[in-house]
Amino acid sequence: MEATSNIFVQISAISFFVAFVAYFYSLFEHVMAAWFVPFVFEKGLLFTKTTTALPLNQSRIPSDGKIETMTGKFKFVNNWTCYFRPKWEWKWLNLRRQMRTPFPIRGKISWQEGEAQIEGRLSLGTSVFFLCVLVGMTASCIDCWANGSFGCGLSLLIGSWVFIGGMVLFSIGYEDERAEKTVGELKKYFAR
Repeated sequence: MEATSNIFVQISAISFFVAFVAYFYSLFEHVMAAWFVPFVFEKGLLFTKTTTALPLNQSRIPSDGKIETMTGKFKFVNNWTCYFRPKWEWKWLNLRRQMRTPFPIRGKISWQEGEAQIEGRLSLGTSVFFLCVLVGMTASCIDCWANGSFGCGLSLLIGSWVFIGGMVLFSIGYEDERAEKTVGELKKYFAR
């Protein structure tokens, strides 16, 4: 019993340490996305990949390659590829009530033969953070069971999975809609 409990304590400790590191990596990713550093848009969990009709109007691309819409920012890295991310207000008091979630979808749009291939990616740091928290909470709950606190362990397990799972599902759904709206705004921008 003691050895089993010790294993779950170690798994829990390692998971929470990796979550701690992933949290700071996700902050790093967030800053790099604000600066449009390419690796942030190329790496991460591929969330969506679609091909759509999105006309590319080269004459509407500014010389610095940056386009800003109501909900997003775009940066062209060459004539046929651009990165996009949500538009963030860097204000302490945001009166526009812009919702922020842990999973802002960042993506890449590539044009080939009149069609645009859109890839949306989730933050690698945030994904690893939530996965490690769930693994750590699960290991902690199993340790509670091994030490005779079945009710406490079960309620903690269910509560953590429901809370984190609900937050992740809501955040990804919300950010998917925002990404679609952002790409739609780019389509309108090019249509002008």
